[in-house]
Amino acid sequence: MPDLYELLGDGMEAGRYPLAERRTVVDPFVYVLTRWTDMTPVDLGECPALEASREGMEVNPGVERALEPQGMAG
Repeated sequence: MPDLYELLGDGMEAGRYPLAERRTVVDPFVYVLTRWTDMTPVDLGECPALEASREGMEVNPGVERALEPQGMAG
């Protein structure tokens, strides 16, 4: 897994980044990064915190509304 994903995932698992507890401006950026992994050999299964963050964003009504017009919703 690339260093960026490891750094983010390790930080989230250690509680240094509050991405899972409350929404910050970082969450949408991390969400886009995790979506990009669909087009790469990166396996988010190696980083449960990032995978959980992505799953949490995907069920957010605002994210769903943003993705729907682009044909990218669930």
